[in-house]
Amino acid sequence: MRMTLQVHGGIAAIRRKALSMDTALLQPEQANIVENLARTVTATAPVPSVEPLPDAMSYTLTIEDDGKKSVVKQRDGSITPEFQRLLDQFATHGSAAAG
Repeated sequence: MRMTLQVHGGIAAIRRKALSMDTALLQPEQANIVENLARTVTATAPVPSVEPLPDAMSYTLTIEDDGKKSVVKQRDGSITPEFQRLLDQFATHGSAAAG
C-alpha cells in the first residue's frame, strides 16, 4: 500500500511538501498497523467541524492499494482518531514525496 499526505493551511495558508509512505518498506507488524488505519479512514466519514477555524490545517491523503486509489480529506477540528493515528505514523515513517 502506498500513501501520499499533502498538508496545507495554517497561518499564512502554507502548503508543505508532501510526505509518502509505502507499507512494503515497513516491518510487517508496523505495515499491518498502518494498512488497518488506512482502511479504517477510507471507510469512516469525517466529523463535521462545529466552529470555523481560520488557521486550520487541511490534509489530503491519497491511498493506492491493489490498483485502487482513494482520497480522504480532513481538517483540524474534525479529524477522526484513526486519521490522527495515521498522521502520527506519517510523522514517524513518512518521507518526502518525489516530485
